[in-house]
Amino acid sequence: MRAVSRPIAALLRQNQYPTPPLTETARLVRDWFFRNTDEDLLIATTQHANEASRRVLQQAGAVFAGTFEQYGFQQERYELLRNTAG
Repeated sequence: MRAVSRPIAALLRQNQYPTPPLTETARLVRDWFFRNTDEDLLIATTQHANEASRRVLQQAGAVFAGTFEQYGFQQERYELLRNTAG
């Protein structure tokens, strides 16, 4: 399977359907990922300044794993593990 790196919001904008709340969407993506891959780790990143996205990731079960700089902004890395998802 080829890895695709695209923001969830960009994928949702392509649909004509009403979008579910973002936390529910993040959980659905998490669940789909672990059901359909053999990977044990799902990594998500967001800008440090984006408090709403950080909260969504945390509510979906993601755990803060560190910071890094990209595109001139501080980013945060979150991890979801197969054995703790859901």
